[in-house]
Amino acid sequence: TKLRNLKIQLKGDFQIENAALAIMTTLCLKRERLLKKEINFKEGLISTFLEARLEVVRKDPLIVVDVAHNPSSFSSLGRNLKIYFSKKRIILIFGASKDKDIKNMLNKIDFEYLILTRFENPRAYLACEIGKRCKIKDAFVTNDVEESLRLAKKLYRRDYLVLISGSLFLVSEAKQKIKKVFGNGV
Repeated sequence: TKLRNLKIQLKGDFQIENAALAIMTTLCLKRERLLKKEINFKEGLISTFLEARLEVVRKDPLIVVDVAHNPSSFSSLGRNLKIYFSKKRIILIFGASKDKDIKNMLNKIDFEYLILTRFENPRAYLACEIGKRCKIKDAFVTNDVEESLRLAKKLYRRDYLVLISGSLFLVSEAKQKIKKVFGNGV
């Protein structure tokens, strides 16, 4: 099988590796006759979408969500922000579960402003606990996700992007409240 000019919609250097692995696995299954169905790789790769992985949920203001939740995924996120949003200054809204290595997560992202928050889950860190554990002095501390979004709206300028990351719970809650805080729009 010859495959040329394949494109993927997914952002992130790791997504290219994931796509290559999926193609190789499929080709091996076909070679061993374990997969009989014909596969359209071009269509499949271009139509694949992963929610909350470098997902632009709003363009004005620019809001990106990512479910990175450990040091490795934050390293990847930091790298990919430099690739896809190199000219943007970052307002990071961050919250995490208590079992996460938060000290080695926040140092992976170059942010202009840091807004610490707590999402609605018993496993969530209090925002002030994150600041203390990470010895962060120059962060905004909010009581909930909606308050953090309102603060990000006040801080936002055209050369910024609002990044919401640290937990699937945080991203999920933020996505539900973005329209309420920022209004209708794209």
